Amino acid sequence: MIKRWDTSDDEQYFFDTDHANPSAGAGQTQSNSVTYNVTTPATPTTAEMSAAIIYAMQCIIGAKTEKGRLLNSSARRFVVRVPLTFMGAAAGALGSTVIADTVSVSNTLVTLATLAGYQIELWVDPRSVWTTKFAVFRADGRNPALVRQEEQALQIKAQAEGSPIEFAEDVHEYGLNATRAAGYGFWESAVLVTLN
Repeated sequence: MIKRWDTSDDEQYFFDTDHANPSAGAGQTQSNSVTYNVTTPATPTTAEMSAAIIYAMQCIIGAKTEKGRLLNSSARRFVVRVPLTFMGAAAGALGSTVIADTVSVSNTLVTLATLAGYQIELWVDPRSVWTTKFAVFRADGRNPALVRQEEQALQIKAQAEGSPIEFAEDVHEYGLNATRAAGYGFWESAVLVTLN
């Protein structure tokens, strides 16, 4: 079970369908694990991928605080994390100017590359085991979904000028030492999309 690292009362999986929303009243929840219907979930079209990414962005922008205010209304930068099998569809959705869409009446769909005021980056994860899922993260703001943790700051070690190795071999040696990790932060800044 993936839990958030902070001290929230939520106690839910990081990606979950029923995060507590105290401002909405008893029994009211928010979700950052959503589904989106496509023709073939394992091989979405570029048009379907574009629409699914926009839906995920809407979910992030619509997340609310415990007082019912929009938490991410100023979000403008996003990162889309996809498995290798979604690379073509996602790259097309993010980079092409116009996509042929045989499903819609207009037969064209404006892509995310031309969505004014927003920056969307693609992160292809070849190690991902997802076959019908991808995630979208807010990449700006004060409440990141993923947090870089640092226990020990970067230290540089050197055997340089005047060292025995310089004298004997005419070289310098450098080393780095740090203790770092990455952890889950705020679920409100990320959405997992499962294609159905």
